Amino acid sequence: MPWRAVVVGFFSITGHNALNYILAVFSLSFMTSPAVGMERGSALTAVIIGSVCGVVATPLGGLAADRFGARNVLAFGSLLGAAGAFPLFAALSSGSTVAATVAIAVGYGVVIACTSGSQGAYLAGLFPAAERFSGIALAREANGAIVAGFTPLIAAALITATGGQTWAAALFLAACCAISVVGVLLGKPGRYTS
Repeated sequence: MPWRAVVVGFFSITGHNALNYILAVFSLSFMTSPAVGMERGSALTAVIIGSVCGVVATPLGGLAADRFGARNVLAFGSLLGAAGAFPLFAALSSGSTVAATVAIAVGYGVVIACTSGSQGAYLAGLFPAAERFSGIALAREANGAIVAGFTPLIAAALITATGGQTWAAALFLAACCAISVVGVLLGKPGRYTS
C-alpha cells in the first residue's frame, strides 16, 4: 500500500468534507439556534435548495475535471472554499433566509461541485490498480470519520468559545480547505491510469 498516497488523498479531501458537513449538518442547528433565530422550515429550505444546486452542478464539476484536469479542479474548488468561508458564516449568522440560501447554494453548486466532480478521478490516479480500491477507501473513509464527523462539533465549540462570533469557525473551515490545496499539490495525480 502506498501510504504516502493515502495521506495525500486524506488531506486532499479535507476541505470538501469540512464544507459539506458545515452545509449539511452544522448549518441547520446553527441557523435555528436562538443566536440566529431562523425558522426551522426556512433553514431546511435553504439547505434543500443548496443541495439541489449541488446535485445539478456536480456533473459540471466532473466535466471541468475532464477538461482542465482533476488536480486543477480539486485545488480550484478548495481555494474557492477557503475564500468563501468567512462570507458563508456571515450569511449563516445573518438570520436572512435569502442570504443563507444563496451562500449554501454557492457552497454546494460551485465549491462542492468542483470537489465532488474531481475527487474520484484525482484519488484514482494516486494508486496503482491493484491497490486503488483499498487506498481510496482508506483515504476517504478515514477523512470522513475524523474530519467530517467532528467538523460540526468543532465549529459549534469555536463559536461558543468566541462568545457567539463566527470568525474562528470560518478560520477553521478556511484552514481545512487550505490543507486540501496543499494535499493536492503534494500528490502525483495521474501516475496510475490503468
